[in-house]
Amino acid sequence: MKKHLILALIFSLGLGSCKFLDENPTLEVKTEDAIKRPSDVQAAIVGVYNYLQSDPRTGFSWADRYIVYADLIDPRNMRSRSTFSGDREVSQRRMTSNTVEFSHLWEAMFKSIEACNAALDVLPGISGYSSVAEEETALRGQDEAELRFMRAFNYFNLWRMFGTVPLRTTPTRTGNELTRPLPRASEEELIAAIINDLTIAEEKFVYDSPADLGGAGRATRLAATALLARVYANVNDWPKAEAKATQVIESGLSSLSSNYSELYEVEYVPEHIFKLDFNVNDQNALANAYTLGTAINRYLVRPSLLFAFEPDEEKILNRTYADQRLTRSVKFTPDLSVCWTGKYFRTATQDDDVILIRLSEMYLIRSEARAYQGNIAGALEDLNVVRNRAGIEPVVGLTERNDVLQAIENERRLEFCFEGHWYYELAKRRDWNDPTLTRAQVVLGGVDENGNLVPMNETYNRFPIPNSEITTNPNMTQNPGY
Repeated sequence: MKKHLILALIFSLGLGSCKFLDENPTLEVKTEDAIKRPSDVQAAIVGVYNYLQSDPRTGFSWADRYIVYADLIDPRNMRSRSTFSGDREVSQRRMTSNTVEFSHLWEAMFKSIEACNAALDVLPGISGYSSVAEEETALRGQDEAELRFMRAFNYFNLWRMFGTVPLRTTPTRTGNELTRPLPRASEEELIAAIINDLTIAEEKFVYDSPADLGGAGRATRLAATALLARVYANVNDWPKAEAKATQVIESGLSSLSSNYSELYEVEYVPEHIFKLDFNVNDQNALANAYTLGTAINRYLVRPSLLFAFEPDEEKILNRTYADQRLTRSVKFTPDLSVCWTGKYFRTATQDDDVILIRLSEMYLIRSEARAYQGNIAGALEDLNVVRNRAGIEPVVGLTERNDVLQAIENERRLEFCFEGHWYYELAKRRDWNDPTLTRAQVVLGGVDENGNLVPMNETYNRFPIPNSEITTNPNMTQNPGY
C-alpha cells in the first residue's frame, strides 16, 4: 500500500488532525465499554495528550511544572517569587514528599500511561479502519505506534524526574477487578520497556514526520527516532545515541531554522520534531508565570544566564550582541536588574505550544556521543552547527575530550533554556572527572573556603516519590534521602 494513499485515508476518516480542538477524550472508563471503533481509539489518544495539557483541579498543565523545574533548580538560571510551596522548595532544593506539585506531575504521567494501556489492550480486536486488509493493518499500526510512543515518553520522563517507578503495560482495571499495586521496576527493566515501545513505534508509524501532519503536535516516526537518541544518551549508550541522532539529521525530514525566534513565534517550522500543543481549550500558565508585569508572574531569569549568552554588558545594553538566541531567550530591563524569558509570551490567550524535541538537540547529542567515542573533530563539527545558527564564533582548538564535553554542556544550557532540558540532563549524566558524581551534583554544587568542590547532595539527583503514592501503594519505596 502506498504511503500517500494511507495518509489520504487517515485524513478522510478524520484521524489526521495535528491540533486537538473541542475534543471529548475517552478517559477513566471501562475499556470494553469505551473503545470499540477506530474513532474511539482516536478519542483515547486525545485523552493521552490531554492529561499532559491540562489539570482541571489546579488550572495548570503538566508542562507548566515540567518546563519550569528543569531550570528553577539552578540558582544561576532562575529565581522564584512564587507562593506555591513546590516552586519555593525546588528553587531552594528543599523538596519533600508532601509537595503537592510532585503529586500532580506523577499523576498526570501515570494517567496518560493508563490511557495508553487501556487502548493498546483492546486495539488488536478493533476493526473498521478499512475494508482493505493492508490498509486496516497500517492504520491500526499507526494508532499502536502513537500510543507506544506516548507511553515511552511518559515513562522516560518519570524515570528522569523520580528514578525507577512501577512499570505497568496493561490496564489497572479489567472489568470490575482492580489489579494489585506494583513495586518499582529495575532501571534495566524500565529502560528496556521504553526502548521496546519506541522501536516498535518507529516500525509502525505511517506518519514519517510533522510535515505529514502540518505540525508537530502529534508523534511521528521521526519523533520516535529522536526520542530514542535522547534515551540512549541518558543511559550513556553513545554508539546508539550517535546512530539515532544521525538517522534524524540525515533523514531530510527536519532542518534548522535560520531564525531562532521563529521557533517560538511560528506554530510549525521544520526544526520542530515534537511539541505539546495548546489552544483556547487547553491552556498553560507559562506566559503569565514567566512574563514581567503580569498578575501571576512567579519566575524571573537570573542575570547570570544573561551574561552567559553575552559577557559584555555594553553589547547587551546596545543590543549589539552576536548570539541571536538572546533576543528571545532573555528579556531585560534597561538597567539589567530584572530579567525574564520571552519564549512564552502569549499572555492573553495562554496557548504557547511547548517544544519537547527539536533538531538542534540531535546535533548536540551526536556531538556528545562523538566526543565520548574519541571523535573530537566530529564532535566540534556538530557543536559548531548549533553555534553557527546562533550567529556566534565556532569553538576551535580543543583537543581534550573533557574540554569538548564542557563546551557542549555550556551550549545546551543556552540553546534549550526554559524548554525542560537542563536539570533532567545533568542529573542523568556522570561527571567526566569523577564518575561517582552526576553532572548535577557538580554544576549545582558549591565550593568550600579553600575553593574545593562541595557536591550537591545526591538526594537531589531525583525528585521525591509523592507521599500520596507511598501511602496508597504498599509496594512502593521512597527515594533515598527523602
